[in-house]
Order: sequence, then structure tokens, then C-alpha cells
Amino acid sequence: MARCGAVRKKGPSCSSTKKATCQRCSKSSSISSFKGRNPFILFLHEFRKQQKAKNCDLSAPELAEMAGRKWRCMSRAERLPYINAASRNNYIYRSRCKQVNWGVDLLREAVGGTNTKLEFLYALSEGIMRMRDSVEEKLLKIKDKNDEEEEEEENERICEKMDIENEEQPCTANVKIKQE
Repeated sequence: MARCGAVRKKGPSCSSTKKATCQRCSKSSSISSFKGRNPFILFLHEFRKQQKAKNCDLSAPELAEMAGRKWRCMSRAERLPYINAASRNNYIYRSRCKQVNWGVDLLREAVGGTNTKLEFLYALSEGIMRMRDSVEEKLLKIKDKNDEEEEEEENERICEKMDIENEEQPCTANVKIKQE
């Protein structure tokens, strides 16, 4: 029994006069009809179609090997239709070069990531403001503590002066300063 779309032939040669194609599934397929396939698989599908017409006696592994050699020799511009078709079908093309992948990942994150550049800058400015506020608070607390210590020292000096002048009266300078 022949596979769907397969060509039946008699004898070893392609030029046999009796060829029949299976009529049940002979629908045309475009590049974009393959969901989630990578660009090479799309290229391989077309390459097999072209080569089957020319060299029908080649096996599938031989055709795949030929397609692989041709794919490696193709330039980026020649591969672009297959890459675009794969990306339309939700496939993310990744190069073998890690540096290229790193740059592309950064670009994808910047363009379609969760944090846009504006959101990132806003979050950064908020963080800087919070840090500045906390530093100011710490400095003010230190300043307040120093002021309190200076006031206590001044009160003690005043009390000592008053004790020297009037040893009989208790020191009330501390109370007077706090009342003011």
C-alpha cells in the first residue's frame, strides 16, 4: 500500500511509464502550514519535494544529508524566508553562537519584556529617592542625638557654676532649660 502522496513506480528507474499518485491526500502545502517547526525542517520539506522530482532513487537519509550541506552553505538572506515562516508559527530561532543569542535575548527582553525601559528608570529613581531619604533620616537622628548631648553637657556646666556660686541651693537650671 502506498503512502499518502507517494509515487508508485515499477522497476528501479524513475523514468517508468506507470506512475500513479495517491488521490486521497494530494493537497498542496505551503511553508507556513507547519506549526512550530524550525527553519531547517521547513527548508528540508521543500528540498525533498524538489529533489524527489530530479532524483527519485535517493533515500531519505541521503536527501537529509544533502539538504544539511546545502543549508550550511546558504547565506542568512537565503535562509530568511524559512526563518520568517518559522517565526510566524511561534518558533524562536536560535543561533549556535552564544554571543548572538545573548544579544538577541537582551533585545527581546527590552522590546517585549515585562519591564520597559521607562518602568525600569522609574523604579531606579524611586530606589534612589528611598535611599536618599533613609540617609537623611539617619543623619538627622545623629544630629538630634548630638544636640541632646550638647544640651546635657551645657546643663551640667550651668549646674556646676551654680553649685560653685551657691552650694546651698539645689541645681534647677536643668528644669528651667527644659521648660523653655
